[in-house]
This record gives sequence, C-alpha cells and structure tokens, in this order.
Amino acid sequence: MHKRRGQNGSNSRESTASMASFSAKYAMRRAALLGYDLLALLVVSSILLAGFAAPAYAYVDPSVMTYTIQALAGVAVALSAVAGVALRRTRKVLFKMMKIDENAGKEVDPQILRLDEDGEPIYGEGDREALELAAKREGQRQARLNKQPGWVARFLMGLAVGVVGGFMLFVSAPYEIVASNAGSLSFGVMDVWQVLAVAAVVVAVAVALVLSLLRGKAFTAALLLLATFCTACWVQSMFINDGLPSADGRTIAWFSTYWDKMLVSGIVWLALFVGSVLLVVKKPRIARLSAVAVSFLLVFVQAVGVASLLVSLQEDSSTGTTLEEQIASKRCVVTTDGMLNLSKNGNVVVLLLDYMDTVYIDEMTAIDPSALSEFAGFTFYYNSLGTMMPTNFAVPYLMTKQLPVPGVEIADYENNRYQNGTFLADVSAAGATIGLYSDTLKLGNQSNKDVYYHVGRYTENLHSMESMSINPMGTAGIMAKASMYRYAPWFVKSVFLFYTDDMNREVISNVSAEDSSSQALIIDDPAFYKDLTTERLQLVDNNGKPSFHFLHFQGGHTPWNMDENCQAVPEYSVELMQQVRGSFKMVNEFLRQMKELGVYDDATIIVMSDHGQWEGSSTGATNATSPIMFVKQAGAAHDPIVRSGAPITHEQFQATVLQALGADSSAYGESYQDVRAKYDAMTPEQRAAFEMEPRTFYWMNTKGTGWSEIEEYKIEGFALDLNNWHKTGVKWEFDTIL
Repeated sequence: MHKRRGQNGSNSRESTASMASFSAKYAMRRAALLGYDLLALLVVSSILLAGFAAPAYAYVDPSVMTYTIQALAGVAVALSAVAGVALRRTRKVLFKMMKIDENAGKEVDPQILRLDEDGEPIYGEGDREALELAAKREGQRQARLNKQPGWVARFLMGLAVGVVGGFMLFVSAPYEIVASNAGSLSFGVMDVWQVLAVAAVVVAVAVALVLSLLRGKAFTAALLLLATFCTACWVQSMFINDGLPSADGRTIAWFSTYWDKMLVSGIVWLALFVGSVLLVVKKPRIARLSAVAVSFLLVFVQAVGVASLLVSLQEDSSTGTTLEEQIASKRCVVTTDGMLNLSKNGNVVVLLLDYMDTVYIDEMTAIDPSALSEFAGFTFYYNSLGTMMPTNFAVPYLMTKQLPVPGVEIADYENNRYQNGTFLADVSAAGATIGLYSDTLKLGNQSNKDVYYHVGRYTENLHSMESMSINPMGTAGIMAKASMYRYAPWFVKSVFLFYTDDMNREVISNVSAEDSSSQALIIDDPAFYKDLTTERLQLVDNNGKPSFHFLHFQGGHTPWNMDENCQAVPEYSVELMQQVRGSFKMVNEFLRQMKELGVYDDATIIVMSDHGQWEGSSTGATNATSPIMFVKQAGAAHDPIVRSGAPITHEQFQATVLQALGADSSAYGESYQDVRAKYDAMTPEQRAAFEMEPRTFYWMNTKGTGWSEIEEYKIEGFALDLNNWHKTGVKWEFDTIL
C-alpha cells in the first residue's frame, strides 16, 4: 500500500511538473505573440503619425491637387493592403517557429494516403466516416459557391457599382471641373452641389434596380462590366489624359493630332474588358466580389479628393451685411439687364467681336461690298495690334490696363489685376453708368472674392448669385457630358466636347425668380440678333448720366454656328467667312437702330476684337495677328470709312473711352484719336520711323493639359508681317485652364 502510494505520488509530481513546463512555454508563446502584435501596432502607428506632421504652406492649383489627392489615396490603399499581407505572413512564420497549430480546435479533413492495387482507397477504422464527412462538407462548399445570389444580394451588389458610377459622373469630375474653372463660369460648386448629389443618388438606385432584375451569369457579367467601365474611366482620367485639349471652342483635329493617344487608350480599355470577360466565364463568384471591391475602392479614392475640395471651398466662404460686402463675399453673375438700353445723355458703345482678324475685312468686303454700309464716320485702323491673348487675358486687360510684370507670378497677376486697375472706377467717376456684357471678365477665383467689389459696385448688370435659378435637368445633362469628356477613351472624346457657354446656358435658367427678364448672360450671336430685331434698342433717361456699354460677341470664334444672315445653324455647317459676315450684319443693325433713335452722331463707338486669329502652339507665334479696330468719335461726319495706317494697340483703349466721357485720361496715355492725329501730321519718312517704334504683345503658348506659357514680343513695323515679330526672352510659365 505504501509503495503504491509512493508511485502515485511520484506520477502526480511528474504530471504537475509537466503541466508547469507547458504553462511556462504557453505563457512565453503568448508573450511573444503579444509582443509581435504590439510591434505591428507600433509600425502602423508610426506610419499614421506622419499624417500629422506640420504642414508646409504653398499655393497648389486645385485642379492639380484633387488629382494628386486621388492618386495618393490610391497609393495609401495599395500600401496598406501590402502592409497587411506582410504582417499576416510574418505572424504565420512566428506561429511555425513556435510550433503553434493555427488549426487547433478546428475540424480538418483527413488525408487518404493508402490505395490498393486498383487505385481504390483502403479504409481503416473510422476512415469511412471521415471520408463521408469530408465529401459532405465539400458538397456543401460547392453548393455555396454555385448558389446564385438572391434579389436583396443582387440589389446591394448593384448598388455598390451604381454608387461609384453616380459618384464619378455627378460628383467627382463635375465638382473639380467647376471649381477649377470658377473664373470662366457664372456659377460655383456651392450653387449646383445639391442638384448633382440628387442626380448621383438617382443613378445609383437606378443601376441597382436594373442589375437586380438580372440573374445568373447575365447579372455577373453586367455587374463586372459596369465596374470595369468605371475603372477604365478612372484610369483614363488619371493616367491617359495627358495633353487633353481645353474645351474652349477651337477646332480640334482629333485623329491627326491624337492618333497615338487613341491607340494607347484603346489598348488599355480593351485589356481591362477582356480580362473582365475571362473572369466572368471562369470565376463568376470572384467576379462578383471583385466588382464590389473595386467599386468601394474607387469611391474611397475619389471621395478623398472631393472632401479636400469641399473643405477648401468651405474655408473660402464668408458672409457680408452691406451691399458692397455682399458683392465682395459672394459670387456674382453677369446678366443681360439693360443690354438693349442706351442713354439719352450720351453713349460710349464698344462692340467686341471675338477672334476677328483684320485680314478678314478685305475678304469680307470683296464678297459683300455692303458689309460695312452703316459704318459712317468710322476710321478703320488696318495696322492694329492687340496686347494679350487669349480672351481670358485680353478682355480683363481692356477693363484694367494691367499687364504682367517680370518677377510676378501669373496667378498673382490674374488675381490682382482688377484690384490694381482703376479704369472702371475712373469711368464711374466720370459720371457714366457701366454695363459689362461679357462672359470672360475673369473676375478671379473663389478664394479672392474682394475682386467683385472692384467690379460689381460700378456696374449695372452684375448681381449676386443668391437669386439665381438653377435648371436641374440642364445641370445634370451638361455635367454628365463634361464628366464623360474627361473619362471617355480618346477615340470617342469628340462626342462629349463642350464649351463654357454650354455650361452657363444649361445650368442657369434665370437670375431672379421674381423677374424672369433678368437673364444670365450667354454669348449667343443669333439669339442677340433676334432680340435686337424684335425688342430693339431702347432709350432710357439713365438718371441723367451717359452710358458706357461693353458688349462681347462670338464674332469669328469657333464653333461656327451662324450663317451670313445671322441665323443659327448646326456647328461647323458654315464656313468662317459666313459667320464673319453674319457678325457684321448684326453690328450694322445695331448701328442703324442707333441712327433711328438719334443717338448715333453724339456717340463714340468702337467696333473691335480682343485678339485676331491664332492657333495653339508650344513654340511661339506661328502667324501674325491683328484684331480689327473701327473707331467713330462723337460728332464725326457721316462720311465713308477712312483707312488709317497709324500703328495703334489696345494700350490706347482706356484713354479713348475716358476722353469720350470728357474725363482726364492723362494717366492712361494717348487715345486712338491722339495717335491718328500725330500720324496724319507726319511726313512719309516720319511715318515710316513711327511705324517701326516697338509695340508689345503677349503671346500664349500651350503645352499639355492646360499648362501654358506667356511669351513677350516686340513688333516693329506692320503688325500683319510675322517678320516684324521679335521675342524679347521674357516669359511666364504657369498652370491654368485656358
């Protein structure tokens, strides 16, 4: 008995020691795993900590930054996935080193290793039951894999894909397009975000409902192909859109200029869709999961960029109390208020025909000798030179007389030219009311709202955006088109080409819900001609003040959509000269009605262009350009047009307007009349020397997607001779949308 108790006691002690040893090893393993988990947490935290580093402040263009944020978000997601896989595999290695079985406590299918001579398995005790259990589980697994998702599952998967489609079409791209082109549009992101958000939700739900009606492989194929389409659109916008031409109305030779980009784009799109089809055929379940995963990833990546954009816009917002503060703190819209009104107390009228070159005049009059029939008392300056191009530089120059300065960034020049210029203030101080009817005043971006104070307070037709009425259907349609211009492959982008005027026209229905006649300005020459001939010019008392009227028309600018009778026609269904003749028919009608009203003789009238013909180039001037310039001084006799070779430029514009209003123009230099009088008094030799005096012009070079360069020229001699154009070596590089 005693011996047996001793043996039992010895076994008990051994068992206790063994358990203690096991517990110690178990504790060590748990401690090691805990240490590893803490190390992994420390690594991840260290990476995240970099996101809270002190920021470096610098100006970055929003149109560039949102793309950058999307790309960085994509990289962050990809790196986080790689980090997760690396940490997981490292943990598995640690399990193996410590001889820890991850499958402990789990049911594992037994392996069958013995076979008889006929290749049949030899079952031992319990093997048959294990095999039957394994076969049952495999059958259940295959059933789960082959089971088709129900309606709710199909709707939810379709909703995931629909969300990314609606988000890309009505949120991501439109928000960025509108925000980066704030200076060219009559509305901002905050004016249309609600319409776009509703449109995105409608698209998401509609896609989900349609996809949920499909079953089997049809559902899987439609789901993945739609997700692939969204992926291809994102890849196109992020990596294959380099050199995308600006939608500024110029003719684009798509196939001859971008054939190589079309080829690359086509190959990428084809590869993505072929891969998707193969995945649907071979792995339908993985195809469905891939579609949902890709959709979530695309939404996340783009949502980061949109969120940063909205935050920046929110930071820019401000409120005001007085009228001046409201104009300074809110976006304004240029309206048609008073566009057909002339003052009984004197008028200075500027009719600006965009892209109208001096060389067009002789060709036009050769075709139609009556094209200038109403231009009595005018002087035609055939040696005219502009100052800047394109329109978004030329028109603001006319309103400010501000030029780029070496050492000053172009962005700073753009944002401060109205603050630095005093022309509009001087016109107002001369006692005149001001009507500016142009969609290219370029009043600045939303982060520089005080520019409106320097324009809106002097004008009669700029109003706060608060009273503007938005056209929901038009907004959704044009924004979808603009988005697809960005997302579509190169070989179909021409289908989605749009212009700034298209956006303004489709988005804004009217400016005031109370006054339907208060319309947002849309440059549409045939529509203006129709209003001119039906509603006609009207005389108003204008509170006893003279009027300065600046009216901007399409003129010879593409797309040509007006015939020689000033009637609307399909784009490019007419030739350039037909549109030019239509423009002058409209001007003739305007001048004729001024004569009927009895205000023609006492008015100073300038028919001009912002710039002449030019083609985009990255190497400098490819052709000489000369904007038209016809000037009639108040009180000029009704004589035929006088041609003058006096070398004038846009630099004399502001002085001419102020002189016509009887104001002191000495701060602005000579007027057109001053230059002509001096030129006419010269001998032929003196004129030749005078014509050689250098005149300055700023040529626009275009490179890539919106990347531009302004280059300074000196013109010595006749403006239409390219041999007289000389580079000075001064240039400004900048990022912008033309």
